[in-house]
Amino acid sequence: MAMTWTALCIGGLLAAPGAAAAQDILIDPGLAGNAYKLPVKKGPQWPFKIAKWRFGEFAVASSKMGATTTTSNLPIFTFTDKRKGTNKFSFVLVNASNDSAQVRAEHLRRVMEGRSIASVNGWSVDADMPIEVSDQFSASIVVAGDTTETWTLTRLLTDGSDVERTYEAILTDGERTIVFEPASVRMADRKPLASPAYGYEFFEGEESIGAVQYQGGTFGQTYIVWLRKDLGAGTRLVLAAAMTALLQMTSNDAMP
Repeated sequence: MAMTWTALCIGGLLAAPGAAAAQDILIDPGLAGNAYKLPVKKGPQWPFKIAKWRFGEFAVASSKMGATTTTSNLPIFTFTDKRKGTNKFSFVLVNASNDSAQVRAEHLRRVMEGRSIASVNGWSVDADMPIEVSDQFSASIVVAGDTTETWTLTRLLTDGSDVERTYEAILTDGERTIVFEPASVRMADRKPLASPAYGYEFFEGEESIGAVQYQGGTFGQTYIVWLRKDLGAGTRLVLAAAMTALLQMTSNDAMP
């Protein structure tokens, strides 16, 4: 007989006794008081696969990881360096009831920097500084193989000296829209030897319904997921799939 959702969540908490001692991102009090707080286990990541992420009743059942491709211009002919990196991966996330979510994701990052050009007289032209950075992550989430129930995740960040900083992050099925915003630990709560905690918090309307921490901890990284207790099973699965995609995206170090 399948374990209940509550039993799986309690079991996950007991499996990681050290997680409570680590610093956490700051989340909405309404979510903190009405959510399952689930430590995340990052299992091994084999070649051409994503990591074996697992939390609560959710686990990666299968996956594919493409190679990260990078391109750049020839800086000898220009005062700017331009680099582009692309990475694609896919996975199937399952829950205790064997419901599944199929996820296909792409991470695209573009960087343009000015270059210092030194002369014999000691002066230079331009500087090694970001002129424009564009970081886009997108994913499609198909629930239980039903293409009529498809969600799209989009997270876009642009920044640089020549552009206005912009940030947009949504998860939508065309009818419902969930936004997710960066979250971090309060400055006053940061520990001297700990990695600062960072993550995303998900809101539907004015209500916080979940959060994921992808960085933070005193000894190694502490990954955490919060899922509101009164969410339906389908919404939990979609959020879990989106959070798993973000965990994998932030754990990749090969992007320029």
